[in-house]
Amino acid sequence: MTKVYQTVVALALAGGASALSAQGVLLQGSDPVTIGRGGVGVAFGRSLEAAGQNPALLVTLSEDRAAHVAFGLESQAGSQTAENNQVKFFTSDRNRFLTGFGYGQRLNAGLAWGLKLDEPFQRHGELRTGAPTRFQGDAISLSAHRLEGQASWSPQGRPELSFGLGLGMARIDLELGNTIRAGIPQDPTQPAGVANPYSGLAEVSLRQEGSALSPSWTLGARWALSSRWTVGATIESPLSAKVGLTGRIRRETLSVTADDGFSTPPLGTDARAIQLVGTSGVLTGGGDVRLPARITLGIRQRQSQLLTWEVDVKWMGAGLEMPAFASLETLSGPVGASNRLGSSRASLSVKGMGELTLSRNWLLRIGTGFSTAYRENERVEPLLGGAMQSTFSIGAGYKVWGGELSGGYTYRMDRDMDRKALDGTWDSTGYRPSATKVRVEGSGHQLSIGFRRAF
Repeated sequence: MTKVYQTVVALALAGGASALSAQGVLLQGSDPVTIGRGGVGVAFGRSLEAAGQNPALLVTLSEDRAAHVAFGLESQAGSQTAENNQVKFFTSDRNRFLTGFGYGQRLNAGLAWGLKLDEPFQRHGELRTGAPTRFQGDAISLSAHRLEGQASWSPQGRPELSFGLGLGMARIDLELGNTIRAGIPQDPTQPAGVANPYSGLAEVSLRQEGSALSPSWTLGARWALSSRWTVGATIESPLSAKVGLTGRIRRETLSVTADDGFSTPPLGTDARAIQLVGTSGVLTGGGDVRLPARITLGIRQRQSQLLTWEVDVKWMGAGLEMPAFASLETLSGPVGASNRLGSSRASLSVKGMGELTLSRNWLLRIGTGFSTAYRENERVEPLLGGAMQSTFSIGAGYKVWGGELSGGYTYRMDRDMDRKALDGTWDSTGYRPSATKVRVEGSGHQLSIGFRRAF
């Protein structure tokens, strides 16, 4: 027992000692067991929740049929502070409902099938009016809900080996927001010109949203080296779709300034700004949504009847992409965004977990992990993030009602980033970045409860 508790304590200390400091686009999991394990589990046999990550594990289930369902909350919060005034702006639109489902059925000793519903990607947040980085984008809501049918096969005479395949679809939902400033002509119902000069600037927040379906697949393999050691691996497909976007103007955020971008405008500018917006439309941005592929390799050891641990190494590919921001189409011509969300580079994460049997009815789960940055430091911004990330997870299971009731919680943060290219000014000549340093901070939480039962 001493070794067991030493291992658990070591895992907890590793999670607390990681360089904690907004979170990335990749979720730890959608069910409480996976969340409590810190997203680790591609080699964790006899676990229906782990089979949701690696379909090759379906043939290892001890029961003929089993299902689990989970509900929870996924929260992301962030802030940004300009060095010149030390005013901190917090994000809103923080919470999302989280769901998970899994089913597995053994047909015989070497064949099984299943079904899973999860959410592999999630990113959301909205900046307050006046935030220093709003001209670089002021809102994002990205989610992917994945449904896959699964099959698992173990060669005859080789029960230590198994392979799995998942095929299905993922629904990608996206909302992007950006803030622009448009010149206000003296007569907003006519194009600007020599006889109709600009007099003031209208600050307008634009939104574009849409959804699309993308094919999805997962390949998995498992090799039980012995009764105590198991290796597992998965390849998850990238998700890509052309989202049909519709745009709108957030009229409730409309504000005005003088031509210099900060002074009080002349009397009557407010009314002319309302007219300008009334005669303008929104041009949605072009481009696809691309969410990268993942490859995971894990090794698991059942150290004793009471403790099992696993370490996973996950590679996430490059190519994270978003459509361009929307533009405001005025009678004087379009006013476009000052930038576009950049792409990503490949990243690597190392995660570990331990599962401890406390009694006949109680299980304790704990996990920790660290991920490298999936965007260069000079490209990290509040909407897509991308800095180094650390996570700490804890969960518990209780056997009741003929099954297991579980809960899981994950705390995750990215490294704080100080950047000079995020803040900027927008006057009558257009947008230009300033040299003001902005600190971007954030954190994320996942909380879920669920129930699994064999039948």
